[in-house]
Amino acid sequence: MVTATATASNGWAFLEWRGDAAGTTPTVLLTVNRSQSLEAVFGTTLGTTVAGGGSVQVYPNLAFYPYGMVARLVAIPQAGNYFGVWGNAASGNVNPLYFTVSNANPTVSCLFAALGTGQHALTVIPDGFGHVTVNPRANTYSTGAGVTLTAVPDSDQQFSVERRRHGHKQSAVVEHDGEQGHHGPLHAHTGLERGFLP
Repeated sequence: MVTATATASNGWAFLEWRGDAAGTTPTVLLTVNRSQSLEAVFGTTLGTTVAGGGSVQVYPNLAFYPYGMVARLVAIPQAGNYFGVWGNAASGNVNPLYFTVSNANPTVSCLFAALGTGQHALTVIPDGFGHVTVNPRANTYSTGAGVTLTAVPDSDQQFSVERRRHGHKQSAVVEHDGEQGHHGPLHAHTGLERGFLP
């Protein structure tokens, strides 16, 4: 019999065993009668802070994120605002942000600012396993600007539906006018080939 004990470093928590052991108890007893392997999975929290008018949606929403997991953060501005930039543990202004958890207790900040006259924000929220390309990509658009959105499913997925104004097309051209502005984010849906997400 071999005793294996998982000990978390500061800021991390033991989550589970994988491989030839299972469960969430940090100490396991293993009978070695062949070549075996154990994987101890550790996780940490992921925090967000917001400055300005908006919110951040994190997917998946977990208490602890395993090391190496990629979380999707979407900045969602309130009406009359636009997303500006990521900060603290992240950087840049690409939205959504795909954040890899590799340090203990990271916090990602998000800055929003007020739209100017004749400016509009476009928020695209992937729903499922895929992403959306936006061309041209920008934080704000002038009234009348044309934007092409293309839904790209991950492998073994398929594009399902693009809701709200643009029906079921995998690619859509959005014209920014006074009516659309920021209101009503577009959702691009992908789903399993044998069963679509709702």
